[in-house]
Amino acid sequence: MQPPISKDQSPEKVAARMRATLELHRAGVRMMRTRIQREYPDESPEQRRQRLNAWLQAPSPHLRHTRAP
Repeated sequence: MQPPISKDQSPEKVAARMRATLELHRAGVRMMRTRIQREYPDESPEQRRQRLNAWLQAPSPHLRHTRAP
């Protein structure tokens, strides 16, 4: 199923939506970094960075992943 397409596809509106999307992503990364620091206080910064990178690269549990035929 395709997401609904906004009727306003002006470059300004598209850019504003993209900026909002990127800021939400940044906020999510900051929250996860804080959570990892709280849950694994004894790990080195490198170990925590690896946890964050693994989280960033993991497939989303909310998306349905299907293979192309």
